[in-house]
This record gives sequence, structure tokens and C-alpha cells, in this order.
Amino acid sequence: MTLSEFLSLISFTTPFGCCLRMGWKANRGSGILVGLLIGVVLDVASFWGVRFVCKWAAHHPKPATQIPGWLVAAALLVWIFGFTFLGMWLTEFIIHDVAA
Repeated sequence: MTLSEFLSLISFTTPFGCCLRMGWKANRGSGILVGLLIGVVLDVASFWGVRFVCKWAAHHPKPATQIPGWLVAAALLVWIFGFTFLGMWLTEFIIHDVAA
């Protein structure tokens, strides 16, 4: 498994799982549904963002070699975890403040 495949897998599963968990912890009937919907939307956005950066680096090797690989990997992990925390916050906000 290459690094781009591994980061794509992480970006595809992490926001969804965390949003679903936040919806489950809410102990409300609509919590799981809200977690599913927000998780899927942010999941797809995170996945396509990671895929775009990986494809760009593969198709444009000259500019991509000027940036260290560890910096790109760290930036993509920050991207993924940003979507994850946004999803967790948004799920909790909608369940407790909007749907209350």
C-alpha cells in the first residue's frame, strides 16, 4: 500500500467514524442520522482533497519535488484531522443546538 492509498483510506474512514460516534453519544433518535449525513459529506470532501493533492504531485513532479515529502504528508494529515474535528463539532452543534 502506497502512502497516497494509505492517506486516502484514512481520509475516507476517519471523518465518517468520528461523526457517527458523536451522533451515537448524543443519545437522541436523530443523532445517528445527523452523524451519518455530516460524516458522509465531510468524508467525501476529505477524500477528494487528498486524492487531488496526490494526483497533482504525481502529474507535476518538478514542483512537487521542491516540497519535502514529510511536509506534504503532515499537511495532508492536518487536512484530514481538520475535517474530522469539524465534523465532530458540527455534529454535536446540530444535535444539541439546532435539533433541540
